[in-house]
Amino acid sequence: MGEDVTNSLTVPTPFYIWTGPLEQFVLGMLALGTPVETLLVGAFNDTGRGAQRDMDLTLHRDGEHDAQLAADQGGMYVEHPGGVDYVGFYCITDNPKCVTCIQMDDSHKVQEIILKSGQALIFDNRLMRHGRKGPVGERILFRLWIQATETGSGVRGSK
Repeated sequence: MGEDVTNSLTVPTPFYIWTGPLEQFVLGMLALGTPVETLLVGAFNDTGRGAQRDMDLTLHRDGEHDAQLAADQGGMYVEHPGGVDYVGFYCITDNPKCVTCIQMDDSHKVQEIILKSGQALIFDNRLMRHGRKGPVGERILFRLWIQATETGSGVRGSK
């Protein structure tokens, strides 16, 4: 769990760090299921979605927003309840001061990850919550939300 996996993209159980080129990351994520949303994550705006602002984000599950996260984002969010099975964050430009936090649903332990350029964090959104702390600065991530399908490597409904 949480080990660095180079050049192999598999269903996350529950998460791992992957290293490789962006094209291989995208194709590997698409093999896990159907894309729900793609987004560049960085400090692009002063208002709106937290993923595009330079702000800390409380622990949350992508596609499902609680009142606190919605309030933090000024009421801006995209809702896909139960529709985001796997999340992949590919680091295009890193910032060692920006930390991604992840937590298993049944654990109080929060792991902190600092992604480097060319690395990706891939996790099971049904089992993990994630957040962010520290200045985003120049860090840019490419995010892919995936819904598992029967034809992909991921099977919908399995945990």
